[in-house]
Amino acid sequence: MCFWDFVHIGRYPNIKRKEIFLSDVGFTKEEFNKIKYECSERGYYVLRFSVESGVARRAEYLVFSTLQEVYEKVISDLHDGFGFHVFMFYGESVALDIYEKGRLLKSVDLHPYISVNIKGLGKIMCDENGVKDLDVEKVREFVYNNEPDIDITFTTDHLPNLEENLIKHGEIADVHSEGSIIKMRYGIDMFDGDGGYNIPHF
Repeated sequence: MCFWDFVHIGRYPNIKRKEIFLSDVGFTKEEFNKIKYECSERGYYVLRFSVESGVARRAEYLVFSTLQEVYEKVISDLHDGFGFHVFMFYGESVALDIYEKGRLLKSVDLHPYISVNIKGLGKIMCDENGVKDLDVEKVREFVYNNEPDIDITFTTDHLPNLEENLIKHGEIADVHSEGSIIKMRYGIDMFDGDGGYNIPHF
């Protein structure tokens, strides 16, 4: 018997729904009910990377309990070749959702907190509209031809710092996505490059 509902994967048009069983991830029904109750009172962050159109489509959601984890993921992602490419040249959205007691408090566009310093070109700033005053072709050609040192700065000083009753490893969080609520485990991507994780929807 399937205790979990069908899940809309959403990223790829050829992957519509997938049936997920509790036994697939090692839960009994009693364990699931206990986790569902405990996590309804947790605080957590949901970091979202997304590109909606073009050849570089992307949709990744990650659940974290601290701003340090959010910081480390943003920095590592923007130092990755693909992450840097979609952020700089494809208008990637990078946002942080803040949840308290399982409820979405606010969503923050992280662009104004990110800057990119490319050796030989200088510092490139961002605002709520993305990367500012960017000559895409010029920067793309320079980066690809010269492979310069790139320094990423991401400040978290002005972001809300959750301190109480934070989500723990292995627990499940409610995550708002495109008008619905899905369930995600702490630290697991919503989607990967091959079509997506199986996300339980209760």
